[in-house]
Amino acid sequence: MATQREEEPLRESISEMFKNPLIIYDYAFTSNYSIGFRIEVLNTSKKRIKYISFNVSGFNEVDDRVPTYRGEYSRVLKGVGPVEIGASGAWEFETIWSDSSFYSGKINSITVEYFDGSKRTFTKVGSLIFSDEEREFFDKVSRSE
Repeated sequence: MATQREEEPLRESISEMFKNPLIIYDYAFTSNYSIGFRIEVLNTSKKRIKYISFNVSGFNEVDDRVPTYRGEYSRVLKGVGPVEIGASGAWEFETIWSDSSFYSGKINSITVEYFDGSKRTFTKVGSLIFSDEEREFFDKVSRSE
């Protein structure tokens, strides 16, 4: 079991993350018969989310873009809310890529539309993603409260 001193950097990191209006709790590019995408976000803003769009791209092993099954080199996937303030929302999109050369994926940007009609686009998506360690610690702390 980690001591409070060992947990302090994680507490600080999570506290910083919660200054963002959106946190990517977890995501993955999934594979069954084709490649899909699943994501779960936490709405840490002061507004209810109506829609959320994820611009994603796929890459092969030499880092070239792989076209989607529609022939696009990036794809916008739209999630429908509502996602309440302080709550999470999750979506799964199937069959985005069917190319066997797909190796990895990237979230290029996220656009959130709120119920008040305002929109916000996030392009520095990496700063919104919980690491595995942060997610595990957050879950542990959340369960104990």
